[in-house]
Amino acid sequence: MASVLEVGLYDYSNEAFNYVGNWGDFTKGTEKMTYSETAGNYVEFTFSGTGFKWYTHINAWRGYAKIYIDDIEKAKVDLYSKDEINNVMIYSSDKMENTNHKVKIIVAGEKNSLSVSYKVVIYKIEILKEEIVDYSEMIEEKEAELTEKEELLLSITGKMEEIQNQIEQFKNQIKQFQNQIEQLQNEIEKLKALQGEEIVEVTDLQVDDENIILYKAETHQLTWTVIPENATDKTVKFESGNTGFVTVTDTGLLTYVNEGETNINLTTSNNITKSVRVICKETNEENPDENNNIFQEDNDNTDYSKAVESENLYDEGIIIANEAEVLEIGDMIKIIAHVLPYSVYNTNPYVLKSSDESIVKVKGGKVIEAVSVGKAVITAYTTDGKYKNSVEYNVINKTEKTIDISKIYSLELDKFEIVADVSTKEQAIKNSDGIKSALYYAVNNGYEKIVFPSNLTIYIEPSETIYMESNLIVDLNNCIIKLRPNNYERYSAFYFGQGNGLNLVDNNFFNFSDAKYVDDFDPFNNITAKNPMYYKIFDFTSNNTITQYSKKIQIYSKSNKFNKLFDSLHYGDSINFSFRQLRYGNYSMNIQLQYYKDDTLILEESSKVVSNSWTFSTPSFTFNLRNTVDYNNIQFKFVFTKSANSTDSSYSIYYNNMNLNWKAKAILSNCKLCNGTIYGERDEKSNVYPNWYNIGSTEGGCSIIFYEGANNGIENLTVKKSIGFNMSSGKGDNSYGVTAYSQTPITYKVMELGTLDDKGENLSNSNYIRTSEFIDISKIKTSYYNIGYPLGYHGYPYVNSRIYDVCFYDINKQFIRRDRGLLRFRQYSKPENAYYAKFVFYNNYVPTSGNSDFNGAFAFVENFAHPIKNYIRNCVIEDNYSCGFAACGGQKWRIENNTWRRNAGRMPGCDIDWEDGWEYMQDDLIEGNSFESYNTCILCAGAGQVFYNNKFNGIATVYGRSQYWSFIENIIEDTVGITSGNGAKLSLGSSTDCYLENNIYNKSSIAWGPNHGVSQSSYDLYVKNEKFTDSNVLNSNVRSIKYSYFKGSNFSLYATKIIKCNLENGMVSTNSNFNNCNLKSITIRPAKDSQVIFEKCNLINCSIEPMYQCKDVLIKDSIITREKAGSIIAPSSNSTGGVEVTDSNFIFEKIDDYHYIVGGWNAAGCSAVYTFNNCKMTLYDGFKGYLIKCSWYADAAATTHVTLNFNGTDVSKFEKTDAKGLKSNIIFNIN
Repeated sequence: MASVLEVGLYDYSNEAFNYVGNWGDFTKGTEKMTYSETAGNYVEFTFSGTGFKWYTHINAWRGYAKIYIDDIEKAKVDLYSKDEINNVMIYSSDKMENTNHKVKIIVAGEKNSLSVSYKVVIYKIEILKEEIVDYSEMIEEKEAELTEKEELLLSITGKMEEIQNQIEQFKNQIKQFQNQIEQLQNEIEKLKALQGEEIVEVTDLQVDDENIILYKAETHQLTWTVIPENATDKTVKFESGNTGFVTVTDTGLLTYVNEGETNINLTTSNNITKSVRVICKETNEENPDENNNIFQEDNDNTDYSKAVESENLYDEGIIIANEAEVLEIGDMIKIIAHVLPYSVYNTNPYVLKSSDESIVKVKGGKVIEAVSVGKAVITAYTTDGKYKNSVEYNVINKTEKTIDISKIYSLELDKFEIVADVSTKEQAIKNSDGIKSALYYAVNNGYEKIVFPSNLTIYIEPSETIYMESNLIVDLNNCIIKLRPNNYERYSAFYFGQGNGLNLVDNNFFNFSDAKYVDDFDPFNNITAKNPMYYKIFDFTSNNTITQYSKKIQIYSKSNKFNKLFDSLHYGDSINFSFRQLRYGNYSMNIQLQYYKDDTLILEESSKVVSNSWTFSTPSFTFNLRNTVDYNNIQFKFVFTKSANSTDSSYSIYYNNMNLNWKAKAILSNCKLCNGTIYGERDEKSNVYPNWYNIGSTEGGCSIIFYEGANNGIENLTVKKSIGFNMSSGKGDNSYGVTAYSQTPITYKVMELGTLDDKGENLSNSNYIRTSEFIDISKIKTSYYNIGYPLGYHGYPYVNSRIYDVCFYDINKQFIRRDRGLLRFRQYSKPENAYYAKFVFYNNYVPTSGNSDFNGAFAFVENFAHPIKNYIRNCVIEDNYSCGFAACGGQKWRIENNTWRRNAGRMPGCDIDWEDGWEYMQDDLIEGNSFESYNTCILCAGAGQVFYNNKFNGIATVYGRSQYWSFIENIIEDTVGITSGNGAKLSLGSSTDCYLENNIYNKSSIAWGPNHGVSQSSYDLYVKNEKFTDSNVLNSNVRSIKYSYFKGSNFSLYATKIIKCNLENGMVSTNSNFNNCNLKSITIRPAKDSQVIFEKCNLINCSIEPMYQCKDVLIKDSIITREKAGSIIAPSSNSTGGVEVTDSNFIFEKIDDYHYIVGGWNAAGCSAVYTFNNCKMTLYDGFKGYLIKCSWYADAAATTHVTLNFNGTDVSKFEKTDAKGLKSNIIFNIN
């Protein structure tokens, strides 16, 4: 057993130090010491005394260390320094109880951005022992002095406080009723007119037509009935879900705007709502020329009744990645399935069927929609009908909670020192603090909604973050919340995350006597950009120590109903203190929390130490307030000490952003911000921060951040004029209850070939790898988890399989359940009693490496508090400089019925950018939006996003990391003034099968490329039931397009196969194979070096122009109809591309002129061969026609010529050519 260290100074090699892990000795000068850089390695020792000091060696290769005293983490210190210095006292702790203490110094495996390594060095340890005043006896004496009268006084004070709270609540209710009187003037007038008659409430609203089809240039008048007929107030309000498709007047008159589909909501005065589904179409489909012969889905004659359930199959079958869940009516989600055996590079075709389409409907793009209450089973089948896998959904009504008037708080501006129309910094700070205090007040007094006074402009200070509160609707009531123009680079004005805090500097809670205040300070003398932060400056001259104090902060009991945030600090609270610092010189800073009873110091906690190795950083410390009532205020004490070996005669210390934050005790949920405007500082920023738009870090200026939790969002907001990302989201990776991902790594060292059966037992199979040991997941206390990799740019390093199986076990390692085919990074449910787990990855090799900082991990078991089912609904997002919304995290986002426009200025310069959340971003629904910026949506990564019923007037980009997305029923349309003539476009990539279905393209284009290349992968872009007008398919990576319609004056169509499509009126450049297609009045130009094939097609009045660059054109088993004069094949000068027609029928309708098969302008120089094998010529009586007729021919002596071969084809009623042609060198071979 290691000895206990007594008072003294000890070398690192003393036998009392127990080193665990790999530690290596080294020498600096004549001094020896030891180091380690592997995360988790540590040294521990036991000492007897009141404190200790740790001496080390610092330089640019040092990292962080964590210090535990008596098994409690006390500090995290950084050993980095740009200068190399030995014998530095990096940490000290004193005033401890004089007894034995255990110390552990752990290598954190982390470093700041300036360091190049993670090394932690142990040089010497000094043990301290000094006399400490024992405050415990003093406290006991104070407590003993309390008399019965004092206790009675406390009791009376509590009762008075309770009565005062009741009075305040009563006053507030009076205020609410006064506001309600003002808001309900119309209703009051009606009641007066009734002269005492009974008020009859509306009980129902009946709509005559729940489904309406509206054609271009049409209007339609809605009709409805209010029940009962004698209802007092029969007022009905109307709202269009997407005014880009259809508008509605106050009287219910619908007007067509553009093709699309949306809902019209009818709402009574007492909030009974009914919806009418409106489908807007360009033409009447009963007789549209363009839709004649449109093919729908193939008739599916596959017998699915004998399909085998795949749950216990491993080398064949199909597995669904979705888990059973509760859906609300109107919800849409993507069903993702994988065909076995699984490969990252394989295509996964499958068929979806619903057990009850009236409850859950299967839409295009492998998307389902909940349409009515009940339960339905969705089954995925392999396309041959052999295998299946199912998931059940329970659909419930979508209900909006009705809030009782007593639960609505009308914001009292004076109470929280909020003043409208004043833009000074001082008032903006008060406004920000007042708003967050008001939200806190509302929740803690039982309110569910807070309503602002209407139509005000209120300036806020962006750095004074306004934290939202759970279970609270914040109704801005048409107010403009304006961010005060400032010289900050980064901020979050509104924060959807649990917690709260205040900037202590801005709120004057520090009154440093030796400090001066500097504006626009540039600590790095950067001539290209200034640092816009505000710093407090401390100047060391002759003094070696400077002591400063904060102002005192009052502490209250839990029952206190406070008006301001500082009044909300309670006994037992956990608070976080953080700040920014920059030093010019070597010093250390000790922070102590002091407890006071009035003006008497009761207790001073041990110091939190910031070492002199911190150069430019943001230290953070947690303080747990004592849960006793022997004090009533606290104060922070700061002691700045110049380093003993410092040679600087004077230097300065700079501080800013001193923040006090309440530690979260829950995860934010059910919070809404609505009905107003958040107005950024873009137009005025240059007045206080010139050149801000060239400073990259200003992209971090955010009006709203969604960090965590379920069912939070914004509605009916305009969010505009931001300098940066405007709105952003996080992953909730540091939220309340989140376990550090490093606690549960899955390392390559525990992987072996094989899988697990339905009882959680090992099963041999070389297509899978499994954990050979139980993984302890007991630290994850939430009901959910995910398998992720939050390091770097995330992704799938070391093991590229995207899906896995999991078996859960209880504390006794007894099997609970198995889940199969799950997606990595997606949140799933976890059994409540799960203590252990084993994992299976669909990977056919065991990895030989992993992340060396985490013991070879290639994945982690996590429980991040992702924003789940958060929403942006019925908003206008406009004129923001970086983007409208930087989606950096969250799953199941609902982004519905918004208008996005003019969001541009710098990268990414778009409406929505899914980026830094990478694969964690999953299952989002983007529905009914109008995207009107040059760059609309940029999807960098993620899985399962569904874009439904949107209008894209610019360019949407999907990068190759993205997976499983679907675009269905959208309009992609070029608009003057947005794309500058470049055209709207879907520029697409993916790493899996993805889907385009039922979209409309006007003067736009699509292009797609697989992330792993066409030759290395078989996954595909499934394109069907699309409509293209003057629009293009721009590359050949698309393997097939089905059941779609094309028309236009000049368009491109590059895909491997075009199946059962219609093409009409225009010229098409193509390299495709056409199967079962209808082409009418189309000029066909084969692309360079391509072979174009038509099989079982119907070509009406079409012309083939085989340019000299192409190989040839093959027409098989098709019908070629000619209803007017002109050529079927039109050669050009220097053309070498031939045409071969086999087993086809030529139909020539009667005209007053000659028909001709080959014709055109100039056959001179053409050396092509045109061959007709076993073709039928259907001719009318009196038919006149030429086999070839051109305006120009080659001379008879020319070496290049056109050759016509007719094999088994009767052309006896044709003349070979005209008089000019007879003099040329044309070769006719008629057999």
